[in-house]
Parts: sequence; structure tokens; C-alpha cells
Amino acid sequence: LALPLMAVLYLPVRLSARAPFFFRQRRPGFMGREFTIWKVTTMRSGSDKVARYEKGVTLDDPNVTWIGRILRDTKLDELPQLWNVVRGEMELVGPRPIAPGLNRLLAAEIPGFNHRYLVKPGLTNVSQVSVLENALGDKTVADWKLRFEGEEHYIRNKSVSYDLILIALTAVFVVRKALARLLAPRRRRGELVRMPRPAERSRRSA
Repeated sequence: LALPLMAVLYLPVRLSARAPFFFRQRRPGFMGREFTIWKVTTMRSGSDKVARYEKGVTLDDPNVTWIGRILRDTKLDELPQLWNVVRGEMELVGPRPIAPGLNRLLAAEIPGFNHRYLVKPGLTNVSQVSVLENALGDKTVADWKLRFEGEEHYIRNKSVSYDLILIALTAVFVVRKALARLLAPRRRRGELVRMPRPAERSRRSA
């Protein structure tokens, strides 16, 4: 299923980003060992050189491409990480693998943050389906304290049933996001112009 989707996305991603289709970056994984993570490119060429983007990116950032906004919103840009799962570097469920710069910041600000590396990072997790947007700037640490609480809960209670629940929630999340994206333009086209009521017309003409 992933390969046909990647084929469909190839040209829109390459043309809009003017960059390679896949984005690769070294990130800390199990027991802090770094590995190369794979994602679909969602930002314009050269964005990987901007240090502040390691702390997070919002959907409305001007360097996020039009197709990148859709992919980030639906989390479909994460699909290439299935390769990391096959290689044994990640699991389907686990703490989100984050950029080194963000990891250094959070490890210094959040007590016990490195506990998240006691398990392998995951393709999905609690925050993926419950925290919809990154909080940046002076809200980054507070945002990640909330995310880390969810990760700690998962680590303490890791089980097959917990994994299956999160995988099911992720599937529902992706489908709902995709449907919202597909239906939004139709809703805008189908919106009716509200006609003023008689009382309103009389007030306007007065």
C-alpha cells in the first residue's frame, strides 16, 4: 500500500520542494544510539540547513510546501519509517524520534527525558493522535512535558494490547484527517450565501 502512494506523491513532492523525495536525518534511538530516519520531504530545498527547524515546524511555515502541509497534517510523511521498522531501528509504536537539537534542549529541561530511550522509537504514539500541532518558541518545553507524560505512560504499560489500541487510533486519525482535507474544498464550493431576513433588509435600507 505504501509503495503505490509513494509513486503517486513522487512528482508533486519533487516539483514543489525542488529537493530529493526522501528526507534523511540522524536521530537518537534505542539506548541513545543514532540511526538514520526516513521521511517524505515536506519542505523546500535548503530547509534542512535551518537550525531552528530542529525544534519543530508548524503547518503554516512558508517553507512547508503545499503537498507538505497535507502530508504533515495526515502524518503520511512518516510512512517511509516503515523501512526503519523493517531494519529493527524502530517499532510501530514507541516514543517519537526527534531531531538532535530538540533532544538536547529537552534533555536539559525535562527531568528523566532520556528514559524515552529505554525502548525503541515508534512510527506512532500517544501524542501523534492526541497533540495535533507543535508548540514552538517559549512553549516548546511545556508542550513536550505533556508529550513526555504520554510517552512515560506507554513505557510503563507497554503491551501488545496497548500497541493495538494506538495503531487503531492512528488509523482512525489518518482517515479522518484525509477525509477532512478532501471534503474541505467541496464544502467551500457548496456553501450557500445567507440571504438577509426581511427585518435585516429593512434596517439596511433605512
